[in-house]
Amino acid sequence: MAAYTVETWLRGMVDFDLTQETLAAILFNRNIPAGTPAANLTEKQRDLCYADVLMYAAGSSVKASGEYISDNGYQLQKSAKNVFDRRALRDQAMRLYAKWNDPKADETVTSKFKMRDIYSKK
Repeated sequence: MAAYTVETWLRGMVDFDLTQETLAAILFNRNIPAGTPAANLTEKQRDLCYADVLMYAAGSSVKASGEYISDNGYQLQKSAKNVFDRRALRDQAMRLYAKWNDPKADETVTSKFKMRDIYSKK
């Protein structure tokens, strides 16, 4: 039986299509070898990889549309997916970064900005 890898675990944690390249980059940034069994990771490693995946999903501009596949009478319809609650994803990632005092907690800027009227005279 094949090991339950960190890549498989991360894909199972989110309902979002993650490419092999995306997962490889996240693992590389965390110094975790590809194919590492998920059971061999510490809680900190799991949390921070998961937070990185959440930030990727929150910042992604990908919108997958529905796909229809037909082959000799076999039909398959894939549903459309879009990340719609980006703020919740960022908030969860920030909680995990803060839990482990990760430097990414300071780098990541959430949508806090101040609007001002550019047409009024002061």
